[in-house]
Amino acid sequence: MLLTQVVFPNADKHLCRFHIATNVLRKGMDLLPTDKDIENLKLFWNYAVKSPTPEIFYKRFSRIEKMFRKEYYGLVCYLRNTWLIHKEMFVAAWNNHHLHFGCTTTNRVEGAHFQLKKDLGHTCQHDLLGMWSLIHPATNIQLREIRSSFEHSLVHTAHNHKIPLFKNLRSQVSKKALDLIYSEMKNMEKVAVDQSNCLHELRNAYGLPCAHKLLEYQSENCSIPLIAVNQFWRRLSFWPDKEPTNNIDCRPAISLYIERFELGSEDCKRFMNRRLLEIAEEASTWLEPPTGVYNPKGRPVGSVKTKDEEATNSSKRNPSAFEHSRAAHEEFQKEFQSPKTPMAPAKKRNTHAEGQNPSSLPKKSENSRTGVKWKLDFNDCPLLSLDDDFKRWIPKEMFQFVLGQRNPIGDENCGFRALCLSLGKTEDE
Repeated sequence: MLLTQVVFPNADKHLCRFHIATNVLRKGMDLLPTDKDIENLKLFWNYAVKSPTPEIFYKRFSRIEKMFRKEYYGLVCYLRNTWLIHKEMFVAAWNNHHLHFGCTTTNRVEGAHFQLKKDLGHTCQHDLLGMWSLIHPATNIQLREIRSSFEHSLVHTAHNHKIPLFKNLRSQVSKKALDLIYSEMKNMEKVAVDQSNCLHELRNAYGLPCAHKLLEYQSENCSIPLIAVNQFWRRLSFWPDKEPTNNIDCRPAISLYIERFELGSEDCKRFMNRRLLEIAEEASTWLEPPTGVYNPKGRPVGSVKTKDEEATNSSKRNPSAFEHSRAAHEEFQKEFQSPKTPMAPAKKRNTHAEGQNPSSLPKKSENSRTGVKWKLDFNDCPLLSLDDDFKRWIPKEMFQFVLGQRNPIGDENCGFRALCLSLGKTEDE
């Protein structure tokens, strides 16, 4: 947090609500004796974090203090001294004044990171081509899923979205944005009675018209203009629109359509007329939402390893303090609240992948145990042009990113030396 204040002094700084709640729950597991107290702490803390106004937040936080002040004053001091001083970065009463589009946690990034490690097989022993062959298919699956969601917003229209207020927004903005606006319409009755009931959360945090603006559009008997929706929700394609929206001419496209129509057969003309009618009249469409892309799950083949290999090559993170506290709390419950039963003998774990000879597994090189240091002269590794032999070893999609090739001496540190050469550094650096 201190570094972001130096590098990004004018940026809006947010903290992850999920990790804050996890740390609070870990502290509660260490101090509170019963599960009921832990659940109450979790419930009332999340309830306070989602407070719409500062007054409501202080009222809900004071309730937490009254519950735990007498017997567990250390927990109250922890909440005050650790998190209450940063309330502007994660409490909804202050956080919703900044544009965040609903991203209040880092779960999406961490989920993508976990999926990447899963695709790599929970190991870090891959070269550039091995990493490419594993990451490239996973990236294509993500692109297909995003493209499918774009098509779903362009083609599919929900029943509750077929209202006059959404006339200009259908097939123009994301379906998620329409769902948020439709949920905000429930507050229009409260705003009609008192304008102060509109907290402008949807406009400030999501870039969408809030209840008082929706009430104005409805009173004027007009639909929501497209300009009232943030560009984030109007992006339904990977490619930006190069033409300005106020200078779009359909005559060149219509002339090409007429030429293609005159050269087509009778069946082709019927098909083109039907497609043109679908564009002109929304009720005549016969299109259906795209089917989801199957994303295979489960352990990769040959991923069973020994404990020594997992400790050396695994990319899994160490357990957090919350996970240690939860494990200790569960062990405490099993020991003192459940009857002890004899444990079954553990089965011997298969240390080798099925169908793989143990003698063929990779071993550590004996040269890595010696203290011999190789002295290389990087001037002996000139930048060469790509030849046919080198092109055979890399995918064609990577040609545009490769400027040339170098051939450092293979001393088991060639990867680090190649990285230094690509960064323009020398061996001493």
